[in-house]
Amino acid sequence: MRVTLDSRQVKKGDYFVAVKGETFDGHDYIGQAIKNGAKAVLEESDLYELASNKLAKIDPVVIAITGSVGKTSMRDYIYTILSQQFNVCKGVLNTKLGLATNIVNDMRSNDQFFVAECGMDKIGELSQTGDFIKPKVVVLTNISESHAQKLGDIENIIKAKSELIQSLSKNGVLFFNQTNHYCVQIAKDYGAIEKYGYGKMTDSQKRFLYGKTGLVGEGNYINISGATAVCDYFNVDDIDNKLTKIKPPKGRLNLIKGFNGLKIFDDTYNSSPVSAVNSLNAVNWYFNKVLTVKGYKVTVLGGMLELGKYEDSGHKIVGDTVALLNYDYAILVGELAKKYKSQKLLDSNTRVIEVADSIKAANCIKQNVKPKKGDVILVKASQGIRLEKCVKELMLKPAEAADLLVRQDERWV
Repeated sequence: MRVTLDSRQVKKGDYFVAVKGETFDGHDYIGQAIKNGAKAVLEESDLYELASNKLAKIDPVVIAITGSVGKTSMRDYIYTILSQQFNVCKGVLNTKLGLATNIVNDMRSNDQFFVAECGMDKIGELSQTGDFIKPKVVVLTNISESHAQKLGDIENIIKAKSELIQSLSKNGVLFFNQTNHYCVQIAKDYGAIEKYGYGKMTDSQKRFLYGKTGLVGEGNYINISGATAVCDYFNVDDIDNKLTKIKPPKGRLNLIKGFNGLKIFDDTYNSSPVSAVNSLNAVNWYFNKVLTVKGYKVTVLGGMLELGKYEDSGHKIVGDTVALLNYDYAILVGELAKKYKSQKLLDSNTRVIEVADSIKAANCIKQNVKPKKGDVILVKASQGIRLEKCVKELMLKPAEAADLLVRQDERWV
């Protein structure tokens, strides 16, 4: 059977789950779902019962991934390596409700692993998710100021992210990013469980990973290190060669061909101070170490949402980084992005241009940068800024947007 939560996406024979959210009630859309071909209507509790029973019957090893940044990449990298040797179901919808949908729709009777991304917006949410999927392994990618607007401060973020670890079984295992001091702190707090740190690498190891995957950026290399550690724990063989199958998820430092030979790093899925700094450094490395013909180094930055009391300092850190790395242009999109204008950025040689929206950002690049071979552009913002629209305007083949960019279906029109 197949379940669907969105009445607009119901196909003939689907079961429509009428979910009551904070701002909507799925029961109001039952008529539309039936009109679109729904076979029957389920309540949310019915979905959880179906998913729990199926998960218990198949009994895969559950690998649950959480963190402030890097969850999706880590999930995809673990899945890519594991699935070359085992049967694996990928949990792409990162809430308890979404993962229940993945289990019902996507999990096969012979799946040996369930690799699940686990997100949260509030304290208590990861406890519910963990109690539901019962992980054997938890992977902690990073802790930073993301979600501070809703959670208040870093202490509450640490508390919320730690909840998933508490759901581990007695023989559970924690993998944690040992380059992040908050992750190290959490690992120390759970001293009794089996745990492994990952992420510390030499320059030669990073060059090796670039050679195998073509991916750039410290964040990518740390995540590949974690994925390798998890897969090694489960005795995956020939991991080095399996790395060649790794590709970045949409909107996460994904290299896309632009018109006139322009190189675009599409990092438009979301943003935070940590991920923005990592991306700026990654593109700077690519510009200096990989490009043979060098033109302009440009970044298009929209604001970073949900930072709460860290909003001013977070944007300042990113602005300082743009100046430090000598970007030629910084195109700032929207009102919030003005906070990137740190004194260091204003005093630098970077040309700073402010625009109102994504389309105007693309037009600004066409008019001012006049893209050519050797130019490279990083496009990054929180998802609410919708900077994927800018990327589409700059692509060599905009018709490929549905396959390459985030937020391209009818829900985002």
